[in-house]
Amino acid sequence: MPDTPDSALDASPVASAAPRLLRDGTVHSTTEPYAEAMIVEDGLVAWVGSDETAEHLRGEQHVVEELDRALAAPAFVGWARRPLTELADVDDVAAATSTVLSAQAAQGAGTLRLSLAVGPEELADARRLRARLEPVLTAAAAHPLDVHPLVAVDAGPETATETAAALESLLQVALDDVDRIAGRPVGVELTGLWPDGGSADMAEADAALTEAVAAIVQAGRQPVLTLPEGASTSSASVVVERLEGLRSRLRELRASPRPDRPLLLLGFDTSAPELWRRVLDTAAHVVLRGPGHLAPALSTGVPISAVPAEGENPWSLISAHVHHPEAGVSVRAGFNAQSRGAFRSLAGEQGQAGPGGGGQLNPGSAATYAIWQVDSLAVQTPDARTAAWSTDVRARTPLLPYLDGVTLPGLVALVVDGQELHRAQL
Repeated sequence: MPDTPDSALDASPVASAAPRLLRDGTVHSTTEPYAEAMIVEDGLVAWVGSDETAEHLRGEQHVVEELDRALAAPAFVGWARRPLTELADVDDVAAATSTVLSAQAAQGAGTLRLSLAVGPEELADARRLRARLEPVLTAAAAHPLDVHPLVAVDAGPETATETAAALESLLQVALDDVDRIAGRPVGVELTGLWPDGGSADMAEADAALTEAVAAIVQAGRQPVLTLPEGASTSSASVVVERLEGLRSRLRELRASPRPDRPLLLLGFDTSAPELWRRVLDTAAHVVLRGPGHLAPALSTGVPISAVPAEGENPWSLISAHVHHPEAGVSVRAGFNAQSRGAFRSLAGEQGQAGPGGGGQLNPGSAATYAIWQVDSLAVQTPDARTAAWSTDVRARTPLLPYLDGVTLPGLVALVVDGQELHRAQL
């Protein structure tokens, strides 16, 4: 099966007010692991169960959708990055923003972090920055995807002190009132803070880092610390040491991140379980950028999620984690890292870990799901000798696609809060 369907995807949202009954497929539900059907009403999952029961519940009001043995699973959480200028400096801001968001929907993402990079000139004029942010955030809020915006600031060691000072204007002026537009507090991402050595005064850099993160936390926003692309895992111990120091200094300032707005560390990875245990003590949530050592992180209990590259079939990253040469995991673990785990990294979503929470298809949860064409379903572990094509019903383990490392599921449709955003035109 190809990574991406050959057919074009219709990006026009299609609202359906009528209740829908999906049948003759597999519904990935933790409360009903062998569900074949699902009823969606008012943007929520109203029921999941067997095809036989679905026939008894079927009414004239239901629009019936035949899944044709496809898999309906919780939609993924994506991450898109754009310079603010790329979206704000166009004639049609709404169209440009919608194009970026719809491209993520075409990959099966129903929830999205939108990181908008701003430069020194934009930081220097906070009121102008706010005026540029407003139309982009307005367009993002109007899109059916659930968008969590971030403002990304380059805070490299050479400019860390200046950036910390500029953040005060950013937080108090540029982001003033834009939360109302976004529908949630806009997070702040700091990049360039993790040099692999060099001549930078680390004490000064650490002080600036603390000041910046404390300001973000005290403004009620989520801080995101991003490692450079391709950062060597050999520097992981340095990163952990700095993270521990940051945690200690924030406690002294009584500026620790709130549990529902955890500090994110994007791009960290290590094969050393001891370093993962130390990360656990910092309360940071790690986001893997590409294949990483997911197994030791999960074994130590670190809050962790993963995000695929833009334009990449998300099952490709799950497959890479399953077939990782050093730290393979089950398909379920890889899937959860990009769905339930990713949901728990979002600001304000910490309380949604129950059966009706984000990243799940259970009665009462949001009807945000993707439908995937699959060759076969299994309970697959990283060791092929113990991968099962079926499982004892007493285990009540929901099935997921069997990933052989070559073929991947193909997206059929994406639905967000009961509203269809994409469907392959066959």
